[in-house]
Formats: sequence, structure tokens, C-alpha cells
Amino acid sequence: MHVCLDVSPTAQKHAGLGRYAGEIARTLAKHHSQLSLSLFYNDDGQAELPDYLRHLPRRTVKLGNKPWRMGVLLSHLSRWPMDRVFGAVDIFHATNHLLAHFGQARTVYTLHDLIFLRYPEYHLPYNRWYLTFSMPRYLRAADVIITPSEWTKQDALHYYGLPESKIKVIYEAAAPTFQPLSDPTRLAQIRQKYRLPDKFILHVATIEPRKNLSRLLDVFQTLLPDWPDLNLVLVGKRLAVRVIFSKTASDGATGAGYFSRLCG
Repeated sequence: MHVCLDVSPTAQKHAGLGRYAGEIARTLAKHHSQLSLSLFYNDDGQAELPDYLRHLPRRTVKLGNKPWRMGVLLSHLSRWPMDRVFGAVDIFHATNHLLAHFGQARTVYTLHDLIFLRYPEYHLPYNRWYLTFSMPRYLRAADVIITPSEWTKQDALHYYGLPESKIKVIYEAAAPTFQPLSDPTRLAQIRQKYRLPDKFILHVATIEPRKNLSRLLDVFQTLLPDWPDLNLVLVGKRLAVRVIFSKTASDGATGAGYFSRLCG
């Protein structure tokens, strides 16, 4: 069985989607005795696979994101199969909210979220237009749809009336990087380098409005009466610095009392 995986977000160094596709590729590659794996990505001129994926066979198209997205959409509108772009594959897994029209291969589509419908203000106008027009076509065409949460599954059922049997909820696991560290010397070095408090909740994500950080701060505030020494540490791109949000020493009631720089 030949599986082709879209790793465009990994090659283009997108944060969450890139890690998602990259970790799936890394894991599938370990099962080479049971399946044949190839990778696909559209090359926007800066795309590059990480070292751990460079040994795998791959196909690329020399197109930026907008031309490629429009080409994929046109394949559905014209009913023109794009199988030859990806080679002779049995299963194609779309990880980037793009699914080309296939004539032969079976398809798996990961639907990460429907934020463009729920909270359209967090998407650029072009993205809203494109996803509004293309998403129902891609979801109907997919043989199986994966969602990372029950919430996204219910959104898909609500907005698109898809057969429930077609949607599989598969929760995303933490990367191997996130594991207990027991070396006291290393722990002390990390605490000193990033000026970390003794007790904290760690949030790792791109820091932007659609990550719902305001709700996170509200919830954190409710924990402070029972855990007065608790802190909240946010780590992520999009800000010039990494920031610790913590309670203030004076009132203990606010979830964002002071900011301190963390050198990366």
C-alpha cells in the first residue's frame, strides 16, 4: 500500500500544521515494512524538508501557495483528476485544508478547525473567501475526515451536514519533546535561563487572538485562590519576546499582572 502525505506546512515551516504533518510522516516512516510512504509539498521558493524527512521519496510542484490553492480548487470545479501530480498512490492524506481531485486514490482529510466560519474576523478576507467556497467540496470528496476534537467534528456536522460515520476523531498527542525532565542540574539551568517560577502552567502556541488566550487568562484567574503560587507561562511566536503572565503580588486577582522578558 502506497501512502502519500501532504507535508507542505512542514516544508514551509508553519507552526502547528507543520508539526502535525511532520510527526505523522516521521511515525509512518517507521512502518516501512507495512506500507510505502512518499511525501508531497508545493514549493513556494523557500520550502525545505527538515533533516528527519529528507531520506523519504517526494514529489513537489513549483508553485506558491495562492496559485497552488487555486489549481487544487479548479481540479474540483473541472473534475480534472490530479493523480499524476502525486504519482501512483493508494491513499492520499491531506493535512493542509487542501484536497486535490483524485480519480483513483482514496483520500483522508484532516479538518483542523472551522474558525473561518465560527470566528471569521480572525481570518484574512482571501482565506475566508477561499475556504468558504472550497471547504464543502473538499469535505464531500474525502473518503475519511479526521478531526482533532469532538468540537470540530460537531462543527463539521452542523455546518455541512456530513455523514457522521465519515468523521473520525483522533486526538493529537504531545511531541516526544514534551516529557518529564528529571536531571536536577538541567532543570536548574533551564529555570535560570528563562527565569521560570517554581510552579507554572505552560502554554505553547502561536500567540494570536484566535488561540483564545483571553479565556485561558480567565480560567487561570479562577485557580489563584486555591493555588496562590501558580504562574502561567506563554511560549510562542508572533511576539517580539516570550512572556510570563503571572498574578501580581499586590492584588492576586488578575491573571496578567506583570510581564518579564525571556531570552530565547
